[in-house]
Amino acid sequence: MNRSGGRKFAAAAVIAALSVTAGVFAGTASAATLDRIGQDKTIRIAYRDDAPPFSYKDKIGQPVGFMVDLCREVAKKLADQLHLTSLNVTYVPVTAADRFEAIQGQKADLLCEPTSATLSRRELVDFSIPTFVDGASLMIRADGPHDFKAMAGHKSFQRNGRNGTRRETKAGKNDEVCFGH
Repeated sequence: MNRSGGRKFAAAAVIAALSVTAGVFAGTASAATLDRIGQDKTIRIAYRDDAPPFSYKDKIGQPVGFMVDLCREVAKKLADQLHLTSLNVTYVPVTAADRFEAIQGQKADLLCEPTSATLSRRELVDFSIPTFVDGASLMIRADGPHDFKAMAGHKSFQRNGRNGTRRETKAGKNDEVCFGH
């Protein structure tokens, strides 16, 4: 293990509603969702406006960012597969708290944001292939502890969410370092 405590990589992915994106990449899709998109000639893309550079609103209030661009390309590919001359895109703003409910409640067809593909989330929605890889690391002063057991009793801080909120914690003797959410 290196001084940073190692890295654990989490694949962040574009979340697909009921296999819409999975259909674009893997050749299968929810017939009902695709039928609705083909009939309405509209795809509803959920995005967060607080997750730059992945998804956010520009100066004139339009959704932009890496994941939004990627989802626009997915919509173009889907239009081609459905033999549509045009496909309207409707953007549905979501928050970290209601993003999965928007997909489950059929308020949106596709969620465009980086998020960890955990087992519990896979029970709620389908994920596309990974589109972004992230890492976690631990920074320790040169004169600080050199392994996790030596950190017992030392103060540490963790960042919660994307807003940078800091929470002070104290490691206990039997605590394990756990990544993920």
